[in-house]
Amino acid sequence: MKKRILASALAVCMLFGSAAALPEGFLGESTVITASAAMNTSFYQLSDGTYRLKTCTGTDTSVTLPSTYEGKAVTDVGGVKSTGADSGISVFSRLGMNNTTLTQLVVPSSYKTLSASAFADCTALKSVTLSTGLVKIGDNVFGSDTALTSITIPSTVTSISSNAFNGCTAMTSINVASGSSSYSSSDGVLYNKAQTALIAVPAKKTSINVPGTVQTIPSMAFSANITSVTLNEGTKTLDTWAFINCKNMTSITIPASVTSIGQQAVGYYHANGESTDPETKKTGFVIKGYTGSAAESYAKNNGFTFQSIGTSCTHTWGTTPSWTWDGISSAKATFTCTKCGGKQDVNASITNAVTKAATCSAKGTRTYTAKVTVNGTNYTNQKTADIAIDSNAHSWNTTASWTWNGYTSATAKVTCKLNSSHTQSAAATITSAVTKAATCAETGVRTYTAKATIDGKNYTDTKTETIPKDSSKHVWGTTPSWTWNGYSSATAALTCSKCGSKKTATATITNAVTKAATCAETGTRTYTAKATIDGKNYTDTKTETIPKDSSKHVWGTTPSWTWNGYSSATAALTCSKCGSKKTATATITNAVTKAATCAETGTRTYTAKATIDGKNYTDTKTETIPKDSSKH
Repeated sequence: MKKRILASALAVCMLFGSAAALPEGFLGESTVITASAAMNTSFYQLSDGTYRLKTCTGTDTSVTLPSTYEGKAVTDVGGVKSTGADSGISVFSRLGMNNTTLTQLVVPSSYKTLSASAFADCTALKSVTLSTGLVKIGDNVFGSDTALTSITIPSTVTSISSNAFNGCTAMTSINVASGSSSYSSSDGVLYNKAQTALIAVPAKKTSINVPGTVQTIPSMAFSANITSVTLNEGTKTLDTWAFINCKNMTSITIPASVTSIGQQAVGYYHANGESTDPETKKTGFVIKGYTGSAAESYAKNNGFTFQSIGTSCTHTWGTTPSWTWDGISSAKATFTCTKCGGKQDVNASITNAVTKAATCSAKGTRTYTAKVTVNGTNYTNQKTADIAIDSNAHSWNTTASWTWNGYTSATAKVTCKLNSSHTQSAAATITSAVTKAATCAETGVRTYTAKATIDGKNYTDTKTETIPKDSSKHVWGTTPSWTWNGYSSATAALTCSKCGSKKTATATITNAVTKAATCAETGTRTYTAKATIDGKNYTDTKTETIPKDSSKHVWGTTPSWTWNGYSSATAALTCSKCGSKKTATATITNAVTKAATCAETGTRTYTAKATIDGKNYTDTKTETIPKDSSKH
């Protein structure tokens, strides 16, 4: 065996004290001296020439794994042998097995792979730092590390075994560094990048809200500590044994989007927490869901109480989503149904642009815009990140300071934004123009513009001078206002639209009947005022009412008649204009116009005659004469 004393402290964790016989392919053992104790390590060379760390012994509580051996990078740790030169060695299957002293571990950036069970059973391990460059985390790597509470996955990791954290009973959060293209985390739960797959739930968590983007809840997804799981619209499948570890859950609400529920997916548990134990059905377990859904079918088929929360909703998603970012590399929008409160997660596309350039003295800003499109409508959200200072990016102020000498000359001076002691000056050329003409109402403005060129860039400044009011600039209106004094006189006035001054003239008055009065309606007399201002004539009118004229009745030619029995009658002519009436009492005469017989009645005709305005009018009325029995 080769032995080597290394001068620096190499980080390691304890597995076996020694190996009685070295398997084929083992290259050597190295002794590492740290500040606290001697650490023995052994390595296995891979086909690419790099090394896998296989064993180490020692009692240090805080270590950093070695990054090189024999001048080559150490890229792997742990692992179980199967076939081929790159496979691990089964006798050294766990690095740090039964280690009860290691509390802190750092994995350098040379490591690409953490092979199976690499750090399993390190029961005192509380802190693990994984460096950027790591690619793969294998099966059971941190298995039964019961003191480990949290971990951050580097952005370079592209493969993580779903059982990498099995038995980490104190774990509360699994985080992912920003910039990862493969994984994301939300509330300490590990998902793939698009959050369509649930990878790992920390064992210490008691509740979880699963995004609707997660399509499937996998088998044995949760620990026994879970008491509440919220599923959102979008999830489609609950695999067999999905909630088998959730012994303390008493109910679950399953969204309408779930259409497939595996055997014993919910409502069952392993009595002693082992997968080999028989499945036990929970007493009193309640499944809530929509009528006619897969949730109702599962509840009935398995004998669980089902509580309907309504019929399946035809969702109407709200127009203001909430946003969740995973660093700066990914984001999702969560829409809430305005009818049922269900949620839909939509993964966003991310674009970015520099919205503030870095300078030699200040950081810049890069703005990341997340965009989703739902039902043809785009929704966006933004997040910013700093851009490092650029020592070469000097910047002059875009605004110069100016010194004027009256209105005839001026000087411009610019100052460096980053160093106020750096200035440049230039004399300006001066031009002027009337920018606001004076009127009768307001002063005008003459604007002087100074223009100077410094380092090829033009700078301008302005200064104004007041032009006095100009009384020749009245703008008289074209329609005068009129003031009447009864009907006998009137005055016309034109008003200046600029200053409100007035120019007046006394009018001459004429009048004429423009509507004759009748017995039914009043008439109109129109008074016309005429005034001349600056050679132009203006007129205005005012009307006076003429009372009704009772001499204008137009009597009808056919009177209406009113009879009082057969003894009297009255004739009335009506005015067609106003409805007035003129009446006369009639004289009544009568004669038998048909004699009665024994077979028929007879008729007596009464004739009324009245005279109105010298003209006679008549009307008749008949009376029936009874049959005359004497006429047999």
